[in-house]
Amino acid sequence: MGHHTFPLKGGYCRDCEEKAKSYAKKAEKIAPIGQELLDRFFEQDNAPELLEWGGHASQRSFERSFSERTFFEALSEGWAINYNSKEQSVLVMSHIKLGKGVYRPVHIPVIIETRDGITTAFAKTVYDPKASSHLWDERLENRICWCKPYEL
Repeated sequence: MGHHTFPLKGGYCRDCEEKAKSYAKKAEKIAPIGQELLDRFFEQDNAPELLEWGGHASQRSFERSFSERTFFEALSEGWAINYNSKEQSVLVMSHIKLGKGVYRPVHIPVIIETRDGITTAFAKTVYDPKASSHLWDERLENRICWCKPYEL
């Protein structure tokens, strides 16, 4: 077990090092595409009305006593850290304010589509990447391990 990553240390798992480096290089190139889609969505005056929350995202909102408005604000203040062109899915990194000076990091995978000049977004879920910090670098922005379970 000594060859795996450790929470928030940012070190590579020996088994996943090459994949992690490739992932980071690819993310650096394609995250700006996701950011453009995200920006296009938020340029619309009626963006809140064009955002749909998936069942899992709504469940997370209820479980954590956060309103969908709180998640919308987190999404609008976030930035793209990856983009999946097959799904047109943007992985957004953001933070939710818990109290004065206290924030929780969140990842929000969002599918963004433009049809007939209207850009819509579907938030699949919301999760705290620190719950699986062994999978992410120290900034929680680049995936570094794929061989361990999500939650230890």
